[in-house]
Amino acid sequence: VGGQSEPTSRRAGRRGSASSASSAEGAEAPSGGRGREVDKLGGLWQTSGPALAILGLCLLSLYQIRIYLALGGEVPRQEGPPLPPSLALGAARPEVTEPAAAKQPRVQPRPALPPPEEDEAEGGPAGEEEAFKEAWQAKLSANGKAMCTHMQGYANDKIVYDAVEHAGYMSSYRCSEECAASEKCNCWSWKDDGFCNMGRASTCTYTGSPDDARWRFGSCSNEHLGQPPPAQAKSLRGRIHGRAHAVRPAPGPAPPADGQWTCEAPAPPEDHEEIVASNSTNATTAGELTDKALDAIPVIPLLIICHARPVYLRRALESVFRHRKNPKQFPVTASQDGDHKEVARILQEELSKGRLAAHLRYRAPLALSSASGSLPVRKSFQRLAAHYLFALKAMLGEGSGHEQLIVLEEDLEISPDFYAYFEATLPLLRADPCLFCVSAWNENGKPSAANDTKAIYRSDFFPGLGWMLLRPLWLELRSQWPNEYWDEYLRRSNVRKGRQCLRPEVSRARTFGEVGVSKGKFYASHLRHVRLNLESTNWTSMDLSYVSTAPRFDDYLSQEISGSDFVILEDLSTFATTGEPRKLAILYEDRTWIRCAKFFGLPEDQKDGVRRGTYRGVLALTWQRHKVYLVRDWPILTKR
Repeated sequence: VGGQSEPTSRRAGRRGSASSASSAEGAEAPSGGRGREVDKLGGLWQTSGPALAILGLCLLSLYQIRIYLALGGEVPRQEGPPLPPSLALGAARPEVTEPAAAKQPRVQPRPALPPPEEDEAEGGPAGEEEAFKEAWQAKLSANGKAMCTHMQGYANDKIVYDAVEHAGYMSSYRCSEECAASEKCNCWSWKDDGFCNMGRASTCTYTGSPDDARWRFGSCSNEHLGQPPPAQAKSLRGRIHGRAHAVRPAPGPAPPADGQWTCEAPAPPEDHEEIVASNSTNATTAGELTDKALDAIPVIPLLIICHARPVYLRRALESVFRHRKNPKQFPVTASQDGDHKEVARILQEELSKGRLAAHLRYRAPLALSSASGSLPVRKSFQRLAAHYLFALKAMLGEGSGHEQLIVLEEDLEISPDFYAYFEATLPLLRADPCLFCVSAWNENGKPSAANDTKAIYRSDFFPGLGWMLLRPLWLELRSQWPNEYWDEYLRRSNVRKGRQCLRPEVSRARTFGEVGVSKGKFYASHLRHVRLNLESTNWTSMDLSYVSTAPRFDDYLSQEISGSDFVILEDLSTFATTGEPRKLAILYEDRTWIRCAKFFGLPEDQKDGVRRGTYRGVLALTWQRHKVYLVRDWPILTKR
């Protein structure tokens, strides 16, 4: 009790003092209330003071960030006294490039890379990234200068000279390290699936891509600052993978100085005219194909890629078999991914009827499998690319005996003249090395823009969705087949190399695949509206010489455009329903393309600088009975 008496008295004393103060305040109140005002100010500070302090700290932080960005996202290391407080935010950054005396502030076009994700498995992707990053930082500390920059975003299409592609590079720092060690590399591009492209670029700058977050790029100084000898580099790779990955050079020559790939075809043989003009000479009518005729007419096998959509598969097979008149010339093989029982039952049933030539089975690796049968979108695209690799190897690899192949999927139906279309265009594909493929699909094929059922064009864009390729092309592509997004890979300029595809104005194949790997993307807004040809065109009797070579097609388009009336988009309404059909040409610029696309109901995007269905920037279409040419510059403003 005695121990508590003193605190109790102290507390009582405080209360007494407060009471006295209140009495004193009450005594002074009549003289003006100055004490009450002081008390109010004190209460205001207690309630708003912390908020004002936080606001001040935020303003100080914004000031620091402004200085940080002005220095390009990097604060140089300096010797001697510590950095001033205003630069404290950047002082902790481990990636230092130059001493403060030599470093000039610069602005990065893209933000610096975030730190790699943790990976518990030693030697996993994150472990490799960390190992190469440590080596990169060690060289940086030893030399006082960064060999290569590291940025996030897509710049792969900037690498147009001496391009060398690699696979299995799970570290962006490894990609940049080997670029710095090469005398023919000043720009590198890396994707998180292990793709690494190294070469030279006029400007190694960001260009943009829908999957920017998955890409890294950077420029290298080409001043080889203490890079390890080859033995050391191999040792570093061995520590992570146990072996060095093979380098896969990109085939073909580098593009010219303007960065544009061109395909220079050799002079055609003397009988080229006869080859083109005699497409129909040996053609047979329905039911007339015999074993003897097969010696003169090439067999064109069909491959149907399928997985787990039995309703779609049955519809696709019904279309394929209904329009096929010559089974011996067009044998059909189905490649099934997985063990879906209903899909397997349908294929075995068709096999027993003799309508299906073969049933292939693809077994995906565990990394691309799921016990529930559901995969993330990206894994699904990886599995699809792996399935394509398996099936194309089976159909066009050594011992297959096939020299050409038509590729379909289980969600496509075909037109009545589908087979005649490919039979007539096969001689063109064989004769012209600057033809990449023949496609039955027009991505701009809505009824508002596609009405000429006999029109066929060359295109710089790979259409897909029912396409034919030759075995030599497969032999070129097989060692570089991508891990995912196989169709986007075929649209890259360094894969296409200036070659074109043939495509019709009115599609000879149409997708009904609302449910699939792409989750119905663009189906409701675009794909479902693409028109399928329902007429039977006698392709083998048509003169297709105007698309037989790129120079001939250049001449054809130039004459068509020069003979057209040039109008502006706003004036088209005057031609809608009046007068005879005319040829019209509309000049557009890149910034006005979206307006044109919206008017005609066309896709607005582009891939690797190429708009869907275009040839040298020209898109031919049929609108309201009029032939319309959308022209960017060639052949009006440029010469070949």
